[in-house]
Amino acid sequence: MSRAVSPLTSVVLDSVRFALAFAVAAGHWTQPHFQEGWRDLSPYAVAAVGGFFVLSGFTIRLLTPEGETFEPSAFFVERLSRLWSVALPAVLLTVVCDSIAYQLDTAYYLRSWGQDFSSPLLRIAVNVLFVGEFWGRDIELFSNSLFWSLGYEAGFYFLYGVFRSTQGYARYGFTLAACAMVGPNIVLMLLPWLAGVLLHDLVARTSPSTPRASTSLLVLGTAGAVITSALLIAFREALSRFSLGVDVLVRHVFQRADSLFGDRIIGARLTPARIEGDLIVGAGAFLVVFSFAMLAIRGFEQARSVSPRLVRFGRRLGDFTFPLYLFHFPMFVLLGATGAYDRGSSLQKGALFLAVGAAIYAAVPLTTSLKWSLRRLLRLTPRPAVPGP
Repeated sequence: MSRAVSPLTSVVLDSVRFALAFAVAAGHWTQPHFQEGWRDLSPYAVAAVGGFFVLSGFTIRLLTPEGETFEPSAFFVERLSRLWSVALPAVLLTVVCDSIAYQLDTAYYLRSWGQDFSSPLLRIAVNVLFVGEFWGRDIELFSNSLFWSLGYEAGFYFLYGVFRSTQGYARYGFTLAACAMVGPNIVLMLLPWLAGVLLHDLVARTSPSTPRASTSLLVLGTAGAVITSALLIAFREALSRFSLGVDVLVRHVFQRADSLFGDRIIGARLTPARIEGDLIVGAGAFLVVFSFAMLAIRGFEQARSVSPRLVRFGRRLGDFTFPLYLFHFPMFVLLGATGAYDRGSSLQKGALFLAVGAAIYAAVPLTTSLKWSLRRLLRLTPRPAVPGP
């Protein structure tokens, strides 16, 4: 049911998506698990995930606008095949890499990820079904904790699909029931995702009617994105303090909720481990900058055409994004367990990071093929000429 997207918008969305995935992978590679000498940039990786949530809402709304027939079966098959096409290989990769890493250096592995090594079949099952984050259970897939975000993403798709599939008063009843099913942690983090949906609707209503208006919008959007980015960088320390405050507040709310009804009603603790201040601040910062960027695109689209070669390049980046996001961490774990590189050598660490990226890029055709095989298996319509995400 995906609809065609304008060439420039497609390129920008794919490029931004890749930049966020690169930030996540780079941030993880600077963790003390894998290197020495570099500053740990993990908070920026968490913030980039917040950007992903906003971008996801924007993209899903772009592909499923109001005024067109919403086909629930097509929507859910598209989303499920997209998730499984990378999640299933990632599960296999994580099991293999973690098993080898455990054998190579058991102490190293258990020191960092031993708490996530129990009940292996349960961990695999709930993460394959994307229910490991429902009601704050936070059941991680061994070392590959990035699966937590897929649990949230799948929850967002589920809530959106239920809302769009129903009408009238029943819509709100079914949506509330769906919210009760996924739990308050996913509902809370739905807000950045919905902000992306709202941003799409606002940008879609901005349609310059003259070349002069297009130029003005382009200048305004570009200047706004640059100035906002500079201000966010300048106030980085203030944002860091605000992030910590948000994290403390959310944890306090969850602890209160847990003491009131968590263990007594559902036998689960409402852990806010994945509702972090850095993620919320990252989502907000991304939303502001991305808003100006999309305004600039609306102005540019009226004046210039986009090269098909650039569109194809953007598509390759887009296809690379999800595997890069989900494959890199178990590969880092395996490298760390080998002890085969100098953890203090910037040259070696940089080369290994690029080598991991190249290996993942080589696997992209396999994940793309798997996505379309899953859609055929689930009886979706044939592959379109210009595939969506």
